[in-house]
Amino acid sequence: MQCLWLTLADPEPATNGQLIYSKGLIEAACRAGASLTVIGLARPENPRASVDPRGIDWRLADERRKSAGRRLLSRDPMATQRGSPEMERILERALVERSWDAVVFDSICAAWALRHVMRLRARSARPPRIVYIAHNHEVTVARRIATAAQGLRRILKEIDFLKVIGLERRLISAWNHSWRPPPTYSCMLELSCRSWARSRPAISPISVSASPRSTSSDL
Repeated sequence: MQCLWLTLADPEPATNGQLIYSKGLIEAACRAGASLTVIGLARPENPRASVDPRGIDWRLADERRKSAGRRLLSRDPMATQRGSPEMERILERALVERSWDAVVFDSICAAWALRHVMRLRARSARPPRIVYIAHNHEVTVARRIATAAQGLRRILKEIDFLKVIGLERRLISAWNHSWRPPPTYSCMLELSCRSWARSRPAISPISVSASPRSTSSDL
């Protein structure tokens, strides 16, 4: 199974909940036999080796921070706005280089790529399946953050809450399969290649202790 995997950042080392989730998901899919190409942010303080012995193709890009004004004017929430033009170019090249069986968004942080993927699906004779994995009930989390804020910050967080609603609706309208892992589990995605061949993706959580997902700004 050829799988294009979109994540926030290189999960090694897994120093917070966001990275623990992504690392477990990616490694479980690899163990299940999926051929993975992973796109995300590089972590310059911990550069990855050029060759992964597991055969995972890592395509990482340096981050370019957006101005506060650009982030506010974007239709997408703050969690999705870490990236760079370089990462967008990497994604565009990857989308057309082969026929993908699946494109995985392994959290809402990767949803900046949705418009690129939907353009590919619109012109593809064999469009890839879309899998969206929600680490949290993102709308509820955004609402709670907005409610806890005060003053101008609360207004900004209310705006972001509305953006989260819109983005999750777009993701759900595009998905072939989505999964929200139980809050007390770290998540691992077990993808059966045989089930993919039957067009029935098998997804299951594995029970281990876990910490909650951290926000993308904690990297």
